[in-house]
Amino acid sequence: MPVPWLTEATLPLSGAYNARGALGPRRSLRLQLPGLTGALCTGEAAPLPGFSIESLDQVRDYLGRAVSPALFLRKLETLVQAAEAAPGAPLRTGTRSLGERLREAPSAPKSATFALDCALLDGLGQALNRPLWRLLSPASEVATPPLLPASAELLSLHDAGWDERCERAASSETQTFKLKIGLNFELELDRLHQLRKRAPEVRLRVDANGQLGNTPELWQERLVALAPLGLEFVEEPVPFALLGEPRPLPCPLALDESLVRLTPKSEALHAWLASGHLRALIIKPMLHGGLAAFADWIECAARHQIDLVVSHLFDGPIAMAMYRHLAIAHPLRELHTGLGQHSGLQLWPNRSSLTAPGLGIDAP
Repeated sequence: MPVPWLTEATLPLSGAYNARGALGPRRSLRLQLPGLTGALCTGEAAPLPGFSIESLDQVRDYLGRAVSPALFLRKLETLVQAAEAAPGAPLRTGTRSLGERLREAPSAPKSATFALDCALLDGLGQALNRPLWRLLSPASEVATPPLLPASAELLSLHDAGWDERCERAASSETQTFKLKIGLNFELELDRLHQLRKRAPEVRLRVDANGQLGNTPELWQERLVALAPLGLEFVEEPVPFALLGEPRPLPCPLALDESLVRLTPKSEALHAWLASGHLRALIIKPMLHGGLAAFADWIECAARHQIDLVVSHLFDGPIAMAMYRHLAIAHPLRELHTGLGQHSGLQLWPNRSSLTAPGLGIDAP
């Protein structure tokens, strides 16, 4: 049975892939409900098959049962009242404070929680006439946002016409490239060396999606081979459970999808964080749920003085708008974000603003 506040769309992905292969077109749910100003409040749920724990059908079922226009308005009114606190008092906002008020039941599908939080925060910004990044970072009194943080751009090592693509990348103004590895390591290593030779100053990071090698000897041997490239980090070389005890490795590491099955309080993760051998945590908010989960990871990264890199799941423009607000509110110490452009954003091109109230997304 159709749910009036949910609309399904197909994201037009092309040229997107991970270490397991190409990603085809994928489905996304848009959540839209009227807010206190009369304008629609918007969220997005786009679980990625093979990475997200839940399916799109499970998300649709949850948002159809657990959400209604009347319930949404009540939640939004409570959120606005708590933020306003008292006349003339500073707004009680910020990522942790808002996240705690938005925390959903643990049983809620992660991407459903993310979509609902997006819509509620969009409505809060509209009601208070503030862009979301200012509510997430309330200490800022700047009326216009700082420059959007620089992002790593995805570059495929398996593109046809690699030599030309490599030359264009080397001569571009992009400061950081992210490259997927794990499909054909020898070919990928050769092309990484070609890129490094043509662009010696550019920052490079690689992501193996857990596919760097099926034995400890193999994946560590491949880290040794990657070390001369001077990489920022190797993301998710193997699943976290296979990393073993914390120890120095030939390349800095970053964790991504393994974090979905961990928590910031996991003892095994704490040991790696305390060791100093992790360079970054890669957080795709759609994978982890709502703002409360994001606040947990932000605080975890801050405690251990490493960067938390906000990245995407090749999801749509609504989710990307949320990620940009999060990235502005929580700037990185050294690294660039993982919010490079991808073809799925062409669903509604040029429809987001960082100065408009709320998410600033103009969904058709």
